[in-house]
Amino acid sequence: MREDLVRGSRHRSQGVVIALLCVACGPPRATAPDLTAFDKIVTRELVASAFQRKVPVSFQVLADDSTRIYHGEYQFRHVDPADHYNCFIIVAAAGALLDSRTYEQRYSETERNYADRGKEYLLSQFPPIGKRAQRSLFGFGPGGAAFGLTFTTSDGKFDVRIMVSSLLPTTIEDPRFDVDSAARRISELYDRDAGALPMQRR
Repeated sequence: MREDLVRGSRHRSQGVVIALLCVACGPPRATAPDLTAFDKIVTRELVASAFQRKVPVSFQVLADDSTRIYHGEYQFRHVDPADHYNCFIIVAAAGALLDSRTYEQRYSETERNYADRGKEYLLSQFPPIGKRAQRSLFGFGPGGAAFGLTFTTSDGKFDVRIMVSSLLPTTIEDPRFDVDSAARRISELYDRDAGALPMQRR
């Protein structure tokens, strides 16, 4: 199934990103949770509203037994086939995308190594979303970047990763997808539907 997702991708760059996301989720669990509940939360409207500029966005849902990937793509005139601006929202069972022990270790290391930057810096890297959340930079280079944020839902059942991958020509203005805003909205909607209460780690 994962190979099919990669082959069906419109651009090679998208296929690479999707493949990396799927591999990161690890092997399917014996009893995979029902991820379809997020279809009511992660919609085309939610994805489009997270862009700071109103831009045309395509939307599709890709799924297998252990993950659900909501893919929004900014539609613009491509100068090069590699040009793209993609938003991926990936949902999986808790622990598949954000391991709690790795999170604790990274939190402690950041708190210790960047103590001079104060609490605000710590909150910027580990924002108060869901039960736990952390920011990640997956890669960057001339004209492009891949970055995002992963959080565990307040009830500790699911991990949600929001990732933006972009490579834009100089003639195209960055539409600026607001990762934090999207994550908070998804967390709020999930808590409302699940009846969960916020359980921030710190």
